[in-house]
Amino acid sequence: MRAVIVSVNYADFLKNTLSAWRKFLPADTLKVVTARDDADTIAVAKRWRVPVHVTDAWTRTDAPFHASTRVMFNKALALDEALGLIGVKPPAVGELCVTLDADVVPGGAWPGEEAFESGVLYGVRRYKCNNHQELIAHRSGKASLFVPERDMKNKHPSGYCEMFRYAPGLRFGSYPSAGYYDRDFGERFATWEMRTDFYVVHLGRKGGFNNWRRRNVRPWDTRPPVPKKETE
Repeated sequence: MRAVIVSVNYADFLKNTLSAWRKFLPADTLKVVTARDDADTIAVAKRWRVPVHVTDAWTRTDAPFHASTRVMFNKALALDEALGLIGVKPPAVGELCVTLDADVVPGGAWPGEEAFESGVLYGVRRYKCNNHQELIAHRSGKASLFVPERDMKNKHPSGYCEMFRYAPGLRFGSYPSAGYYDRDFGERFATWEMRTDFYVVHLGRKGGFNNWRRRNVRPWDTRPPVPKKETE
């Protein structure tokens, strides 16, 4: 099994999610992929003893597969590198591959590798968490889950969490941004399935299309809210 968590200038989120994924997934399966100059992400991964794949793929193109002449944030190509979908050490045929974003944290229980079939693209539901206090309340059992961020019915899994078994030639490709690569990847599978044994909680508000190009969201604030002053 190979699992990759993407973090480019997302170290503030990774501080709150990496340890959870390290405990949640089978031992020695997780890797972080980031940019060469993202010292903060590299430091977080080092703290939790998680291997790091550094690459400049974010700003490169792979001409035979690239969807346009532009490149702003080529997440697809970076994932291909980090998972070994291109290069000299590909996964074994049928090996389970998992991709994750740095701003999601797991809940529930990992079902085990035997729960995943070949030829199926798996995903999980994503729930919204607006601030650190909501996350703490949920983890402590004091708050129930929030409404899913979108209706997942009849939609294939999205890039924040995708799971599939490797087959020769399977890869994410090369795209000008982090948008739409997961949609096209999903079309390569005849079957999609949303797992119900675990889920993810999305930290912070969605950044919109600009966030697909590069980070465009506020820092994850772990400070308690400042009490409002009483008015006389």
